[in-house]
Amino acid sequence: MPRNESLMFSLGPPVEVALVRPQIAPNVGNAARTCAAFGVPLHLIGPLGFSLDDAALRRAGVDSWAQLEVHCHRHLDEVLKLTGGRAVAFTTDGDRLLSGFDFCVGDVLVFGTENTGLSADDLAGCEPQRVRIPHGDWVRSLNLSTCVGIGVYAALCGLRALPPSGG
Repeated sequence: MPRNESLMFSLGPPVEVALVRPQIAPNVGNAARTCAAFGVPLHLIGPLGFSLDDAALRRAGVDSWAQLEVHCHRHLDEVLKLTGGRAVAFTTDGDRLLSGFDFCVGDVLVFGTENTGLSADDLAGCEPQRVRIPHGDWVRSLNLSTCVGIGVYAALCGLRALPPSGG
């Protein structure tokens, strides 16, 4: 009988993912599949560049939508109020490398739009921890869904058991 490793999070989600103004449906579909595979809720912060009825979105998410907890919001602060988590912003100008970052239960992994990333306005109202995924200088950035996969896996592998005290 196959194991369902996502059941190891039966006490609630260890981390959550927030995508700010995503524009490309297949990227969100792929990110949704990653979130579903690990039992991680997905928060979509609009405006979105596509409809949630988009066939490309459903196709990229394959059969994951039924197992996915997904929420739609207008602003990141709504996500943080709902979850009570600390914002961990993935950005190319992050001051800490992903490999040296201490993730905590309840963190909200925040990713920006495909073409511009996260702006100061996107992060207004919160003081996020800023991390970056290192890559070669010859590549401007990595694909959004790839970053979500890297971020979720790194967070789950490096998770501390207790939430941070004082952020």
